[in-house]
Amino acid sequence: DVFQPRSMVKVGDTISDIQEGRNAGVWTVSIILGSNELGLTKAEVERMEPNRLTTAMNRVRQTFYDAGADYVIESIHELPELVREINAVLEKDVDHGTIL
Repeated sequence: DVFQPRSMVKVGDTISDIQEGRNAGVWTVSIILGSNELGLTKAEVERMEPNRLTTAMNRVRQTFYDAGADYVIESIHELPELVREINAVLEKDVDHGTIL
């Protein structure tokens, strides 16, 4: 009774997380803020000049996409909505079910 891989999501903050998800055949979602790739603490993010933070986040976003992430979100707070979007895609393909 194992779900098909494309009905699951691997969420992470490293290139290795993306690679694991891709190898498993699941959706891959990378999170920028708090990620190892961004390498900044919450306090450092809050103190950083907005343009520098945007530049750093855009660099990480591109790195994650280049590594094969299906989606890249800024924070974990965006994940529930993204899962709803993925579920909507999966509902069109009944063979894959939905993400729980």
